[in-house]
Amino acid sequence: MFTLLTNAELYSVYFTKSLHYTGNKLAVVKNWKMEITQKLSERSQQYYVITKQWLSDLEFLTFEAEFLHKLMENYFTSLSNEGYLNKLVLANQLLSKMEVEKNHVHVMVSHHIKKLEMIAENIIPDTTEELAENQLLIENFMSTIIRQYRQVKKEIYAIVETAMHEDNVSTK
Repeated sequence: MFTLLTNAELYSVYFTKSLHYTGNKLAVVKNWKMEITQKLSERSQQYYVITKQWLSDLEFLTFEAEFLHKLMENYFTSLSNEGYLNKLVLANQLLSKMEVEKNHVHVMVSHHIKKLEMIAENIIPDTTEELAENQLLIENFMSTIIRQYRQVKKEIYAIVETAMHEDNVSTK
């Protein structure tokens, strides 16, 4: 059912569906219409795999942000005293700001992956310098967003944890 190509054998392939990577190998379903168009450079292959991982990371951050919003909503009454309210509002604002930034980076990553796919389909030439610049720019954005999400998540957990502890103490 599947043909596995090693990195040395990896060619860009035009499918009516998308490419599927398993580790560093490309899985090609035999029933799909397949046309080998050009051999991808090793660097472009690496960019493609890394960019796919970034898309996955961004998707995870979306689910995590939804969870954090629900967590704050669930403990809103416990956190609504003035001591927590300011911290909660600030954390919520930071989380919302990061969601906007994440969406902006998601657009950049999506465009980058499309460009890599167009190179694989031999629609546009492999522009090494431009790809490297975009890859570095997106890598910096991803690093910043992930670091900021971690910081906000820690702050939200600390606020909620304190409220949970106070709820447990007050109910005893």
